[in-house]
Amino acid sequence: MDGVVARRSPGSALKPFIYGLALDQGLIHPRTLLRDSKASFGEYNPENFDRGFAGPISASEALYRSRNIPAVSLTQRLAAPGLYGFMKQAGVALPKSADHYGLSLPLGGGEVTMEELAGLYSLLLDDGRPRPLRYLHEKVKEGAPQQIAEPLLTPEACFLVRDMLTLREGDDAAFDDPNVHWKTGTSHRFRDAWAAGMRGDYVLVVWIGNFDGRANPAFVARECAAPLLFETYRRLRLPLKESPPPAGVERIELCAVSGQMPTPHCQHRLHGWFIPGVSPVTPCDIHREILVDPLTHLRVLRDDGTRELQREVHEFWTPDLLELFRQAGVPRREAPALEPGSAPSLAGGDSRTAPRIVSPRPALVYTIRASDPSHRTISLLAETSAGVRKVFWFAGQQFLGASEPAKPLSWEPRAGKWTVQVMDDRGQSSSCHIRVEMVE
Repeated sequence: MDGVVARRSPGSALKPFIYGLALDQGLIHPRTLLRDSKASFGEYNPENFDRGFAGPISASEALYRSRNIPAVSLTQRLAAPGLYGFMKQAGVALPKSADHYGLSLPLGGGEVTMEELAGLYSLLLDDGRPRPLRYLHEKVKEGAPQQIAEPLLTPEACFLVRDMLTLREGDDAAFDDPNVHWKTGTSHRFRDAWAAGMRGDYVLVVWIGNFDGRANPAFVARECAAPLLFETYRRLRLPLKESPPPAGVERIELCAVSGQMPTPHCQHRLHGWFIPGVSPVTPCDIHREILVDPLTHLRVLRDDGTRELQREVHEFWTPDLLELFRQAGVPRREAPALEPGSAPSLAGGDSRTAPRIVSPRPALVYTIRASDPSHRTISLLAETSAGVRKVFWFAGQQFLGASEPAKPLSWEPRAGKWTVQVMDDRGQSSSCHIRVEMVE
């Protein structure tokens, strides 16, 4: 049994390439906040390895901590050819179609060989161009042209991904080489444990498993494959090559909370990398200065000179993100409520963006099973601006009910075509069209 060419599930070892593609496509920069929360992607309901959720988390931490939901969500947002097309272009012989793997591909739903995985990480270490591996015993004809493919990732994205895979302070003592950029992967039901590392000019891939595919609960990559990876690098004593940042990246000051460009109201800051002209960097809209009446502790829209007011900086999170923080055990302090009589739509600094319907999804056909109570309803959910406390749902002219923005409302529709509308407590609204079919 040749373990180097045997096809095995890579678990999470493909996630760095999702983030590399997302960086190049301008979907994220390393400090972009992503959602790590319970999510459904059609019929697919992925979970994290620890069965928990971290709430809002930076892209860098989501990759390093190998969170599943952000990776699947990013994969869904990638432009063509997506992760599947990237892997095929990089020389991975995926035997099935993209539809066969669907969104399970970023979590190990497709099988790769150790050779293919080493080739992928070599691409990350170099200039983003896929090159076939050459073994030392192979003879290369002198003067034979070396075919070099087009780059699949830019040098900027490769550099940022390597930086995102760098050791963190407080990691296990076994991971003691800060020059190693690494990622692990544990396959479904503990059949395979992988660790892939990059150090200087060298890529190292470790696989632990049974050749007959038998599972073993001890095959947790971070606990068995990763220590072996670092121990091997330590014993090989490979020379270290400096890898300066490419000219196309810059390091700038960012708000430590939102990951965006700081305003004068952002007290905590850090430095992070981004790709000018590509990365989605905007001024922070989380921290805002407001007026507060010290006697009532309520928010005031304007200073009319009749009383003493205090200027305070508060965080303004959208209701869905506030709920994610709460679920993750990291509650954020909300801004004071507006004093009675204030017009919410004129709240100083608040965004007036209309709510965005997350569920139902527009133009889809929803099938309702009349005989199954668990399949008779559709969840209504919308993302809203910060400060919105209530949303109101309608189907045609029918009022369906009100709910808090981060909590879904259940609707039991009849068959037919529907225009679903949501309106927030500031009067902003949006709608979508769906069709409902009824089956027994």
